[in-house]
Amino acid sequence: MKATLPTALCALCTLHMQAAPQGESVLFIGNSYTYVNNLPAAFDATCKAGKAKMRVDSFTEGSCALVDFYELPRFAAGKKKLASGGFRYVVLQDQSLVPTLRPDWTLAYTRKWKELADAAQATPVYFMTWARCTPGTLNPDTAMQDKTTTVYCQAALRDGVTLVPCGEVWREWHRLYPNTTLYERDGSHPNQLGVYLNACTFFKVLCRKSPVGLPAKLTAKGQSLANLTPQQARQCQELAEKVVDSFNPQQFLDAHQDLKAEDSVPLNHPIGKW
Repeated sequence: MKATLPTALCALCTLHMQAAPQGESVLFIGNSYTYVNNLPAAFDATCKAGKAKMRVDSFTEGSCALVDFYELPRFAAGKKKLASGGFRYVVLQDQSLVPTLRPDWTLAYTRKWKELADAAQATPVYFMTWARCTPGTLNPDTAMQDKTTTVYCQAALRDGVTLVPCGEVWREWHRLYPNTTLYERDGSHPNQLGVYLNACTFFKVLCRKSPVGLPAKLTAKGQSLANLTPQQARQCQELAEKVVDSFNPQQFLDAHQDLKAEDSVPLNHPIGKW
């Protein structure tokens, strides 16, 4: 039965109403936006620091979209890992350009992956990514972020799935701190500050605990994942909490009616690395 809007909105809020149960697990499926500077490891480090037991695993491949992970036989290990891993959550991250250039793919394949998650008794989580940097600036492309956010909101509300609004957290960061970028030099991937901010956002959503008070330095197996000043860490923590608590997908869609995408996929569409 199709979820009503109130049901979908409740589903978006459910994950961060109470402290996370002990011994949960999460599988990240995505591309370089997930693995550059190692978001899964950074999130794992925040869980350990915040005393939230969470087994963290990932299946990633550079430049790949959810359509590739679903359709191409060489990536079948991702489906197998989800089906056999006993995960509580599966985080789904589409290739960063797809929501803008082929929103129908994002809408179709978030649903297909949700069906796989449902079959594996895992809770799907949609990882809203950030827009690429506007050329010549340190800040995200506003039009790209609007389109990206719109598509993820549509998918989350349609499917009653929790949304991790990293793209909107990035937008607010660059509004508040326009001279401190979250990007690597390529204007696309997250630097260590960006990954720390993402990890705080995931901690707030998946662990249902405040990230405020997490350490400014994150390490894993002796490797530095983030080495922030206490001030930077506090800014990330407070902003992640604020945006997760305040972002309303339906309100965003109501304000961006002209950007809604069609939920369809053309036949014989090309797939493969972007």
